[in-house]
Amino acid sequence: MKSLLPSNLFSAKVLKGKVSPRYLALDDSSLHLGKEMIGIFAQSVGKKRAFLTEKLEELETSGDYKLVRGLAAILDRRCTYVVDSKMEPMSARAAVFEQASNRRIATLQERDELLGELGAKMNVTARELEDSLFKDLEEEQILSSFDSLEPELLVKVYNFSLAQTALFKSVSMEFTASGNWKRIFRDIKRLGLMYSVEKKGDGYTVYLDGPLSLFKMTERYGTSLAKLLPTIVSGDAWGLKAELIDRHKNNRILHFEENKSTAPVFASLFGEDSSPIFDSSVEEKFASSFNSLNTGWELRREPEPLIAGRHVLIPDFSFEKYGIKLFMEIVGFWTKEYIERKLSKLSSLKDTEIIVAINENLRCSESKLSAVKAALLLTYSKEVPMGPILSHLRMLEQKVEERQMEELRSRERFGEFTGESVNLKEIAKARKVSLQILKRALAKSTLNGYRIVGDYLLSEPKIETIRKELGSEDLTLSRAVHIVESLGVGGANPEEVLRSLGYAIEWDGLDYERSKVKKKEASP
Repeated sequence: MKSLLPSNLFSAKVLKGKVSPRYLALDDSSLHLGKEMIGIFAQSVGKKRAFLTEKLEELETSGDYKLVRGLAAILDRRCTYVVDSKMEPMSARAAVFEQASNRRIATLQERDELLGELGAKMNVTARELEDSLFKDLEEEQILSSFDSLEPELLVKVYNFSLAQTALFKSVSMEFTASGNWKRIFRDIKRLGLMYSVEKKGDGYTVYLDGPLSLFKMTERYGTSLAKLLPTIVSGDAWGLKAELIDRHKNNRILHFEENKSTAPVFASLFGEDSSPIFDSSVEEKFASSFNSLNTGWELRREPEPLIAGRHVLIPDFSFEKYGIKLFMEIVGFWTKEYIERKLSKLSSLKDTEIIVAINENLRCSESKLSAVKAALLLTYSKEVPMGPILSHLRMLEQKVEERQMEELRSRERFGEFTGESVNLKEIAKARKVSLQILKRALAKSTLNGYRIVGDYLLSEPKIETIRKELGSEDLTLSRAVHIVESLGVGGANPEEVLRSLGYAIEWDGLDYERSKVKKKEASP
């Protein structure tokens, strides 16, 4: 595995059965060492590996040899080595040894004669033949290229490699993660790991266990757990606990624990792309079409897992708004076994609002479809119908809006307003209601000295001050905006303030200096 360090280079301290990798701090000392080592590799391009090894050994003598070798192992994976030889070394050795076995070579002269004769047959000089004999040995290989990186990234990759190497000896692991669930469970399945899932509070804990790993195949199971680490740590939040087996100390069990807040910043040079992955063009088209509608609902791809019996279901999408979360699963045209497993999971869901769209060509039995506990069950041919989904979402919105309006019917619900301007967005957030509902409720309330201006409340004294400064004469738009802004109106849009005070804006293109602001005449 590319990120894994050799076991003999794993550096950690063990205290009271707890393993703590010796991570590097992003300080001057670590960055200086990283820069020095990167420089050695860069200077070694075009030279034999023996030259690079010698330079690294010099560095080992003046510091932590295990650290130097660990960093070198990471850098070495970014190198390309070539055999610089006129002949293929193994073929050259075979030819020379065959000829030498038929003669008695006792002197240097006899040796040179043999090389000369054999070289002439191979159209190379004796020296070229001799040089080719051992060019494929590691120390003779030429470093042809080195993919350099910044010292800071090297330190982060080294820290990640320490954590991953710790899991190499693991026999079980439990973890939590934020997002990325579908990739996580895809990897769990691909790696052949056994799992169970438990919902804890707002999150989920996944347990990975290898009951036979205490007796055999420990390294194989631990390697699989280690391979899962890049996907786990790619989320915004994560945490893991693992049990490691120490075969050098009578198979004692050690504990390794890490999470996003306590771990150093990790980096994996071989992690997955975090961009959304769609299982089909149907899903991708649905996401694109829905997002283009600007409904106010947040569409998330592959949200958290849902527990379905003893298994999990990662919905394709979730819709979120006003604190509502509704899931959606698109069942496409796959194998019969896949469809049966999918429907079985859907029928096992409890207390979950989910929209299910099923390809009409699947010809699922009525009994299986009726067992699916869906808030909305749809069929589709080429694309998922948007109308029923939008109607269902709007119905949910209206229920929430009606409840919020009930809660905001009383003026006392808001408390007394103070100050010249009040940010309605902040009030809506504090009351956990939508801004639109708050403004509708305020519009039906007695505001006692305030007026709604855009997303703000402005006090009547402040409004009168603005009126007085604006006067009754026509102004350029730039001058009017300057007056409003100079009087301080919080974050209210100056143009909204002008319109709310009865001023009309006569635009002249997009030119603020030529556009005019005029006081509207009162209706008779």
